[in-house]
Amino acid sequence: MLTKLYDAVVAIGRFQPPHRSHLALIERAIAQARGHVIVCIGSANQPRTVKNPFTFNERADLIRASLPPAEAA
Repeated sequence: MLTKLYDAVVAIGRFQPPHRSHLALIERAIAQARGHVIVCIGSANQPRTVKNPFTFNERADLIRASLPPAEAA
């Protein structure tokens, strides 16, 4: 099966916290991109609450740490 490649792919989520399905979404975006993958993290400016336990920076760090180094740039 041939996969169409795109110049840019966007993955959107709250990632509170990032889990396997989020990472599968990002990996699929990487597989379909010949250019950039843009990960949009929702609730970025929200204060820490029970519903939003992680800050934007913590979630971004968790996502980067979960990807292979070449894909986490």
